Amino acid sequence: HAAMADFLGAASAEEIIIGANMTTLTYHMSRTLGRAMKPGDEIIVTRMDHEGNVSPWLQLAEDLGLVVRFLPFDEKSWQVEEAALSALLSEKTRLVALNYASNLTGSINRVKALTAVAKQAGALVYVDAV
Repeated sequence: HAAMADFLGAASAEEIIIGANMTTLTYHMSRTLGRAMKPGDEIIVTRMDHEGNVSPWLQLAEDLGLVVRFLPFDEKSWQVEEAALSALLSEKTRLVALNYASNLTGSINRVKALTAVAKQAGALVYVDAV
């Protein structure tokens, strides 16, 4: 994880990026973040995300030999739950891609809590907040 932090500079910095559309931004960010990843590293994407926050990561994984893990959402709460995320994280997890508000369920995820779980495991978090 040190290489990722070195690559990104201040790993704890919070930033908002504005651009043409979320899919294009995510594609560009995936390629940028992918420079610090190596075959076997893992990316987690959710089962409730818009395709624009899934396909760029899937393509990056295919190109670099990364492992993609799919994070389910709870069918009672209609949210991504912290326990489900914890169960998928490993020492190889480099990035967790989450959505803030789901176009699938209409629910709002507890991004702050999910981010804390991912960061505790040493993973970066990419949030689609459209």
